[in-house]
Amino acid sequence: MRFRLRDDDGVSLLETLVAITIVTIVMTAVASFFVRSISATGQQRGKQVASHLADSAMEKVRALKGSAIDDGRDDGDGDMPKLDAVDKLLANATPKNAKQATGTPTLPVVPETPEVAGTTYQLYWYVGACALPDDAPVDAAVDNCAPSTTGKVTLFRVVVAVRWPDRNCNQNSCLFLSSTLVSSAAEEPVFNENEVAPPPVIENHGDLQGNTSTGETRKVDGVTVVTGFVVSGDAKPLTVSAENPPKGIVVSSAGQITGKPTLPGTYAVTMRVTDIRGLVGSASFNWTIYTAPKLNAVSAQTTRSGAAVSLQLVNGGGGEAPFTFTATGTPAGITLDPATGLFSGSPVTPTPTTQSPASTVPVTVTITDRVKQTHSVTFNWTVNDWLVPTITTKATKQNVAVDTTVPATGGLAPLTWSATGLPTGLTIAADTGRITGIPTVKSNNNNVTVTAKDARGQTRSTTFKWNIT
Repeated sequence: MRFRLRDDDGVSLLETLVAITIVTIVMTAVASFFVRSISATGQQRGKQVASHLADSAMEKVRALKGSAIDDGRDDGDGDMPKLDAVDKLLANATPKNAKQATGTPTLPVVPETPEVAGTTYQLYWYVGACALPDDAPVDAAVDNCAPSTTGKVTLFRVVVAVRWPDRNCNQNSCLFLSSTLVSSAAEEPVFNENEVAPPPVIENHGDLQGNTSTGETRKVDGVTVVTGFVVSGDAKPLTVSAENPPKGIVVSSAGQITGKPTLPGTYAVTMRVTDIRGLVGSASFNWTIYTAPKLNAVSAQTTRSGAAVSLQLVNGGGGEAPFTFTATGTPAGITLDPATGLFSGSPVTPTPTTQSPASTVPVTVTITDRVKQTHSVTFNWTVNDWLVPTITTKATKQNVAVDTTVPATGGLAPLTWSATGLPTGLTIAADTGRITGIPTVKSNNNNVTVTAKDARGQTRSTTFKWNIT
């Protein structure tokens, strides 16, 4: 008797093979996941250990005085391994990782090699010196810390690097970094929450003065020029402001003075400097603006030696009376009245000659008012030698009256005249140089010399022929 199997009485060989294949795939996936899970767990455990080691190393750093961070270290990389990640952190710092010839580094320059759970870790301390401007914001250290220079706040950037072997990391080696900035100061700051922060300070020059002409600002001595106000304070940036400055004057936020006063008067000014905390320092003073003296231009002067001089200087501007006048380069013999500005006197020539030489000198005159405001002008002053001019040959009829005067140009009055070789019958007046009389004798060879002598004893002469026909 033959039996027939029903559809649910068993499975075919094909179904069995399919089931086995599915089970195999599932088991393979589960095994791979299990391996990855174990690997990830091991890598995470390695990072946790490295983090603890780095934290412990940083505690060692923080326990040191800032000035001791680089003890026993010299500039350079020494034998420390080159790590790209570390180089990026120390890019703006001067490396101090070489061992000094003597002494023991406070922070080792060779790795420590602790072993945890069968894994050996390498622990390194990298140190770089850098600096911040003393007015840098508190959060500027990361970006602005640069190689150390004079006048800045010196810092040490310390990088702790922990390496350990792990086939799941790049080149079978994992790396964990931790970094910090440490002040190089020998003493740590002490904070007192009850102490009141000092306000910033702005320079007080005392009372100031200026004028509507030059725009210069000076102290009341009238000499010291002031270009701005120096400020100081720890909480930078510092901002300067001015209350009631003279019209036309501008004081920048940095305390620099620009502009030119436009309106005379006395201004009660208050300068203020405000720091980043809002604390304010101030300085109050009077700032007086005057009109300025201004001498009128003086044209070039030409004077004969010994001739009387009268030249008045004129103030065509303002200023505060009384005024004082001074001059440099004035020709010898000429003086300037300091109270009136009047030149007077007679120029002298050092070497008397008969050739009428000219001497030109630059003269600078200055007016100074009560508050020491000044103005100057310069002009040329030419002094020509005094002389008795040349006389051409003279001809006079016998027995015809003569009346002629020999002139002199310049010379210090009074002049005294004399003559030699005059035709018979003629005489010269000693006080005027006037020649008068009646020539009585014919002559064609009268060589006449007329001489003038001034009050200084200088003489000038002229010689000519005088024929009597």
